[in-house]
Amino acid sequence: GQLTIIVRDKSIPLFYLQNWLASKSPRVEQRIGHGHVVIVQIGSQRVGFVVDTLIGQEEVVIKPLDNLLQGTPGMAGATITSDGHIALILDVPDLLKQYAAASRI
Repeated sequence: GQLTIIVRDKSIPLFYLQNWLASKSPRVEQRIGHGHVVIVQIGSQRVGFVVDTLIGQEEVVIKPLDNLLQGTPGMAGATITSDGHIALILDVPDLLKQYAAASRI
């Protein structure tokens, strides 16, 4: 069945973001009770994503993805962080659309 998390007496579907984004790779062992959950909401739809770490918040300029990665589901672009690292920017509305489509199957 679908993993869920209860927040304020509401059940929210829970996904391991690493498995969601790397669907062709072998599944990562899901260690219940480990990780951070980021809850996103668009309209009335809420989903929780388990992530490895939380880095923080900063304003960034989103650059388009190279042709090789352009059109990758769930990816909006990339940026260079204040410490010089490259970070992919998630397209949360697209991730939620994928979730909605998968939950209809």
